[in-house]
Amino acid sequence: MRFKSTFFRHHTLLLPRWWLMLFLCLIIGSLGFLGAKNIAHYLALTNPVHGRYLVVEGWLKQSELDQALEVFSQANSQYNYLLTTGRP
Repeated sequence: MRFKSTFFRHHTLLLPRWWLMLFLCLIIGSLGFLGAKNIAHYLALTNPVHGRYLVVEGWLKQSELDQALEVFSQANSQYNYLLTTGRP
């Protein structure tokens, strides 16, 4: 017995088999895991351009903040301002 409705029509929808869906989920999950694991190397690049501002992340460890202060305090440094983002 078919259901008759004014608002909906009957359609046939082709779906992949369960093992194909499992395989695709494993592939996509593996790629997502590898991408998330290696994204830090892309995001944490140090590329100084020696402008007037030295911008430092505020959540860094104390030793890393001290290293940024040393770079700022060098005699041949071109930086006029030391800015921190975020908070410790």
